[in-house]
Amino acid sequence: MDPNSMTARLTFKQAGLTTLGLDAAWDRAVQRYLRCETLYYAADAFGPLAKEQERHTLEVMDIEGKYGRGWKAQPEAARRHDISFKGLIKAEEDHVRQFAEPYWRAANELALTPAPSLAAAMFKAAVMEHDEIDTSRDFPAKCMEVLQADFARLSREAA
Repeated sequence: MDPNSMTARLTFKQAGLTTLGLDAAWDRAVQRYLRCETLYYAADAFGPLAKEQERHTLEVMDIEGKYGRGWKAQPEAARRHDISFKGLIKAEEDHVRQFAEPYWRAANELALTPAPSLAAAMFKAAVMEHDEIDTSRDFPAKCMEVLQADFARLSREAA
């Protein structure tokens, strides 16, 4: 992993952790989001799908080594590839169900949870951008309206 990318991800998560302790609903949403986000990226790096992708790549290399570049015209090679590819598709479907969908739901839930502080609202904006919530078919609101409502409420509470 690129150390700069890891540093950025840890900084992002730290920003979320600093918002805890002001509101129980917010705390639950942030903790769920960070847990799901961490598991999603970990699974992407070394979970079942990553292992299946590696296995499939090695299988394709073995097929190409045994049958050459024209392996697709060889029935046995094509059969082996199809079996391997079906395993990869299943692993991708499992990955989406087990890791991606919970992560997407947690991001949407966090975005809909009222931010209890300025830092929380800023973290929420970062989550919305990071996870491209504005493009989610399942997000029932407009990101800017959600953020503006948070900032308006926080301004009234501060006054």
